[in-house]
Amino acid sequence: MINDNLNSLLSIVEPQAYAQSPAFLGYFEASSRQWQNEALELFFGFFQTQLNRCTLVCSVTQSVVTEPFFTDDIRQLFTLLTAVGWVELDKEDEEIQQNFHLHPLTIKDTHLLRSLCKLVIEGYTYGHVFCFWHQDQLVVYPHDEVGFGVLAPPRTTGELMGMEFLNQVKANGRFEVDIRRRISAVPVGELVSRPQMVFGNA
Repeated sequence: MINDNLNSLLSIVEPQAYAQSPAFLGYFEASSRQWQNEALELFFGFFQTQLNRCTLVCSVTQSVVTEPFFTDDIRQLFTLLTAVGWVELDKEDEEIQQNFHLHPLTIKDTHLLRSLCKLVIEGYTYGHVFCFWHQDQLVVYPHDEVGFGVLAPPRTTGELMGMEFLNQVKANGRFEVDIRRRISAVPVGELVSRPQMVFGNA
């Protein structure tokens, strides 16, 4: 199951260039770090109720560029995330690109996931952090331009969810939103009817 999840994710995401992946749907970013908490609120407001179906796929370490500027609070977050196996300190680049770890999430992991996303958005990490909904074929990742990116193959439930999320962020008005493709008119097969679940506040 772990290999299936990882292979499925890697069929969606090109780790060396996320935005060059055929499944890349779009992203949002902010011009100022003052909006980083707002970016986190938008993500968790939309996806928190879906964390029970999400897998964290990551291979990440601390950034040697920003490490000299770590505060005690930041170091405590790294200690916490290292203890649960989500972060590996001093991980070599080759290992980062090849050795991914998968962690099934529950809604109880909200605080830990928020801490990890915060470190990524603030530029304190190096590597990969993906939130992956395997059933829906949806990947969402935090990035250090104060926002999140979204990938989902065309004609999937993930495409519907990802587009709804990006449009909700666009309506917020505080972020630059770049949507790279139009949504497929009709999902295929079992995805014709959207699942009966609540996606955030939409």
